[in-house]
Amino acid sequence: MTSSSVACPPNSTSQILVDDTDPRIVYSAGWVEAGTPGSECDGTTHGSNFIPGATATFTFEGVGVQVFGTVGSPDGSPTSTYQVDGAVPSTFIFNANGITNYRVLFYSSPALDSGTHTLVMTSVGNDTTEIFLDYIVYNPMPSSSSTSSLISIGAVPSNDPATTPIPSASAGHAESSSVGAIAGGAVGAVAGLVLGVALMYFFMRRRNRKLKEMPELEELEANHNVIESYYTTSSLASTQLVPTSRNSGTMADSLVMADTSRQCASTVGYSAHSLR
Repeated sequence: MTSSSVACPPNSTSQILVDDTDPRIVYSAGWVEAGTPGSECDGTTHGSNFIPGATATFTFEGVGVQVFGTVGSPDGSPTSTYQVDGAVPSTFIFNANGITNYRVLFYSSPALDSGTHTLVMTSVGNDTTEIFLDYIVYNPMPSSSSTSSLISIGAVPSNDPATTPIPSASAGHAESSSVGAIAGGAVGAVAGLVLGVALMYFFMRRRNRKLKEMPELEELEANHNVIESYYTTSSLASTQLVPTSRNSGTMADSLVMADTSRQCASTVGYSAHSLR
């Protein structure tokens, strides 16, 4: 490992290093190459050469970007702006403190939408200040593999089949089963409601039929009571007409007449009971 590589940040799945000499960085006219081995990444930098308006453009695919550089002790207060995709520029000002400052963070973008972006760095200082670009780090778009890695951080791998995740197809099957159960329950509820209405209609109709038959039964019973009362009265009247005579012939005739009256009353009463 060389001393110049020590000054470079490591590459990873979450950040990718782009040195100042990378051809993906496009410089306007006037930039000069410089660098200090062991202090700057790969021992190289690009300086704006005291040219106000000098630009460096970098296009990348990712979700974030950061810019690092060097500010020398005699460089006063170098000023630069950083603009992503034409948005409002961000301004960086560093006041020289008498020493050379390495790996200074010039700019860090907010979280960006996943996709292709363009960063434009511009030197806006006067001809007595100069900025030195050392390297750029950008955050690439997350892939499915990196997403899986982030989710599994802190989890202990296991080959136990019992801990193997259930395939997504099973989840879809469970969802379909739950939908089918809900639909079946709804159909059963509707069927139960229809059956309840049908039973209620049947019993109401039966009750109304009985109510219609009740006046006829009451009228028939009233007629029976009238007939029974009439013939009972007649029987009593016939019995009372039997004289109390001491003549045996007359008494026998009277008894025959009374008995005949009772038989007649019994016959009529039996007929009236038959009408019920």
